[in-house]
Amino acid sequence: MKGFPYLVASLLAATVCLAGDAVSKEKKLIQYGWGVPDTSELLENIREMEKEPFDGITFRIHATMPDGRQTPEGFSKKRFEESWFSQGYENLRKVRFEKFTDNFVDLQASPGDMDWFNDKHWENACHNVGLFVKAAKIAGCKGVQFDPELYTRGDKLWAPNALKANPALFDKYAGQARIRGRQFIETIGRQMPDAVILCLHLLSTIPSEILDAPDPRAKLVESGYCLLPSFLDGMLDGIRPGMKIIDGNEVSYYYDEGSDYYRGYHKMRQTALRLVAPENVYKHQTQVSAGQAMYLSLRFKSALPPVEEAAQFENMVYHALNASDDYVWVYSERWLWWPKDQRRLPFGIQEALLNAKDRVAGVDPAQLRDLSKLRREERKGRAQAVVPALAAGTALPQLDGDLADPAWTSAVHIKAFQTPTADTPPARTQAWVAFDRENLYIAFRCDEPLMARIESVGEKHDDPVWRGDSFDVFISNGPDPWSYHHFIISPDNVHWDEFRRRSEVVGDFDGRWKSAVKKTAAAWQGELVLPWRDMGMTAPANSAELRANLCRNRKAGVSGKDYSSWSRVARGFLEPGHFGYWSFEARE
Repeated sequence: MKGFPYLVASLLAATVCLAGDAVSKEKKLIQYGWGVPDTSELLENIREMEKEPFDGITFRIHATMPDGRQTPEGFSKKRFEESWFSQGYENLRKVRFEKFTDNFVDLQASPGDMDWFNDKHWENACHNVGLFVKAAKIAGCKGVQFDPELYTRGDKLWAPNALKANPALFDKYAGQARIRGRQFIETIGRQMPDAVILCLHLLSTIPSEILDAPDPRAKLVESGYCLLPSFLDGMLDGIRPGMKIIDGNEVSYYYDEGSDYYRGYHKMRQTALRLVAPENVYKHQTQVSAGQAMYLSLRFKSALPPVEEAAQFENMVYHALNASDDYVWVYSERWLWWPKDQRRLPFGIQEALLNAKDRVAGVDPAQLRDLSKLRREERKGRAQAVVPALAAGTALPQLDGDLADPAWTSAVHIKAFQTPTADTPPARTQAWVAFDRENLYIAFRCDEPLMARIESVGEKHDDPVWRGDSFDVFISNGPDPWSYHHFIISPDNVHWDEFRRRSEVVGDFDGRWKSAVKKTAAAWQGELVLPWRDMGMTAPANSAELRANLCRNRKAGVSGKDYSSWSRVARGFLEPGHFGYWSFEARE
C-alpha cells in the first residue's frame, strides 16, 4: 500500500485534470487584512508595498457621503451615488502597478440588508456593486474580492430569520437567492467580462457533515450560509465565458497539517459539486477555482523559537500553494504590513513566503534562503528593564499588599503596560521588581475604576484563576525564553502556576511562592515572593539576563477581556518570543 501521501497526490492530480481552464500555471500570493489600504494610501505607498513578497493586494475604496461619513460597505438596499466615489476614482487613475499583477477591490457583503424578495433592494445593491467594479476597472485590477461574511447585527442575508423559523420556506428562498446571484455576476460582467471574483469562501464554508449527508440540500438549512450555494448557482447561471470565480476556502485558516490543504482542495473541487445544480456542474469545474488562506495570527503565535516558526509557516504556505489553483490570500490582524507607521511583522515572514513560492516553482533547494542565518534584531520591539538587587540593610517586603515598603522604593518601577495593538490600556497597570540571593520580588498595582465589577475566579491552588481578573508573571529558566515559569494571582490571592518547556507543560510544578493582595477603592494590588531555588535557579549574577513578562487580564471593562502587558504580545500571554529582557544589577 502506497499510503496516504500517494492517495492525496492522486486525488489532487485527478481533480486538477477536471478543473480545466480554471487552473493557472503560476500560483500567486495576495495580501489582505487589517490595515488594508484605501485608494489614498495605495497612491502614496504603492512603490513601498510592491517591495513585499506578494503578487497582488486587495485595497479598499470608500464612499464619501454628503454628510462626510465614509464607508467601504456598499452591498446594501441603500442606493449610493457615483459622485461619492469620485476622489477614490481619481486616486486610482494615478496609481501605477508594476510588480503587483493580481489586484482586487474589496467588496464586502455587509451590511447585506436586502430582502431577497424586494426587487428595488437588489436593483440598488447591484447598482452599488457596479460602482466598486468601476474602481477595479480604472485600476486595471483582476476583479473584486467578495467577502460573504456579515459583520453587522440583525437579520442575516444568507440565513434569514424567517427561514430559520420556518425551514419549509427553503426552496422559495433558494430560488430567489439564485436569481440574485445571477444579477450580481451580470452586474460585474457588464463592465469586466473577464473579471476574477475572489470570494473569501463559498461552498468550502459548508460543513462536511452537510456535504456528506445522503441529501445535502435537505440539510442546508442548518447552515448559517444556507442560501450561499443557491447564490453561487445564480452566479454560474450568469457567468460569462471569460470570467472566473475563486473559492478562497477561509476555513483553511485553521488547518494543522499540510495534508489538510489537499483534503480541502478535494472538498471544493469534488465533494461540493453535490450542492451545484446539474446544469452548472461543468461551469463549476471549468470556471470556479480553489484557493487557500493563511491567517498570520494563528501561524505566528511565538509558541516556538522564531526560526522554527518561520520554517513551519513556509511549509504550510508551500502546501497551500500546491493545493490551490490560483491564489493563496494572506490575512493579518495583529501583524500588520501597513500602514507603514504601524508596521509589525514576525521574524522571517518575507523569506518564508519567497521560499514557499520558489519551492512550488521547483527552485533548487540549495538556492533557498536559510532562515537560520537571517539577521534578527532580537531586542527590537521588546521591552527592557534593569532589575536592581535590594540594597544591603533594606527590610524585606511585608506581605500585606501595602506597597509602601522601602523595598519597593529601591525596586525598578515598571509602568508602561500596552495592549496587543499598542494602544494605551483602558486601566493603568504598574509593577515593581527587585531581587536578592534568595528571591525575586514583584509588586503590582492594577488601577480599576470599576472595582464593583472585578471578577475573582477560584478558591484553591491551580483553580482556573485566569478566567477572572488576574495578574501574570513569566520568568525564563535561563536566557532562552522557551523554558519558563508562569505564575498567576487573582484578586482573592488564589495561586496558579506551571513550568513549560517549548510550549509543553513539564511535570506537576507547584511552587512554594508567597503573596498578598489588597483591594482599595480604586485598585487591586499585590506582592509576590518567588524563590529562585523553587524555580531551579540561583540568583542571577551581575549583568545576567533573563526573559520575562508581566501581564494583566482585566474583566471589568466594556469588552470583558482587556489584555495588557509590559512587553507587547501579538494575541495572548503565552508568547515567550515576545518576552522582554531583565538585566540583573547585583550588588557586591
